[in-house]
Amino acid sequence: MSFPIVVLAYFRAKPEHLAELRAALAELIRATRREPGCLRYDLHVAADDPTSFVMIEQWATRAALEAHLAQPHTRTALAQVPAWLADEVRISQWTALELDQLAAARHSS
Repeated sequence: MSFPIVVLAYFRAKPEHLAELRAALAELIRATRREPGCLRYDLHVAADDPTSFVMIEQWATRAALEAHLAQPHTRTALAQVPAWLADEVRISQWTALELDQLAAARHSS
């Protein structure tokens, strides 16, 4: 059984580039949400820091995620955005555990 892939990307903007970053991300989000296999593509800002963001993505399959990374709008954003960031983007990928997987792990220990 295949579960969706969840991607979390944490990043912080340089304050002087916040407007540029937000504009570029708005374009990226609009285009990405139309891609096949995109289940979720949401940008969140920290409640206590307007320069700190997390992008929460959910993809139906690994192939859909890989296709996203090859899209022109994604490549453009990946080329532009680093100059506007205060530090490196931290990216992690996740898959869901079903309840039966959790129960099986409990019995195997």
